[in-house]
Amino acid sequence: MAYKTTTWAKAKADYESGNFIVAQLQKKYRIHTSTIDKRIATYKWIKGASKKKIQERIQETMKEKFARLGLPEDKVLEKVKEVIDENPKAGLDYYFKLVGSYAPMKREITGKDGSALLPTSKMTKEELIKQLEAL
Repeated sequence: MAYKTTTWAKAKADYESGNFIVAQLQKKYRIHTSTIDKRIATYKWIKGASKKKIQERIQETMKEKFARLGLPEDKVLEKVKEVIDENPKAGLDYYFKLVGSYAPMKREITGKDGSALLPTSKMTKEELIKQLEAL
């Protein structure tokens, strides 16, 4: 059976995002798993390829923002830790301000799948610092 080019483009984007496995693509696009496997091998799809590119772009953008602020990359975390020591909630707001994003109304640290792990309002200073170091 022939599938539309747009269907394959969407399937490839999903696969390369790293968020889908072949079985999930089969259910979503109603394409047999062996057909998807052949397509992956033929066109050399790389699981998570686009995710890596997005992360690299974000890291480069962050480095540029810190440079514009006159903050060396290694000093940013120190500055955020200082603010957290004074006021944990303000420290997280300060971090979001530095990275150029607006702090959400409901602050929470999320896991790999985006699910909430723990609201930041219930975290200790040490937990906040540990999470910021992981970013």
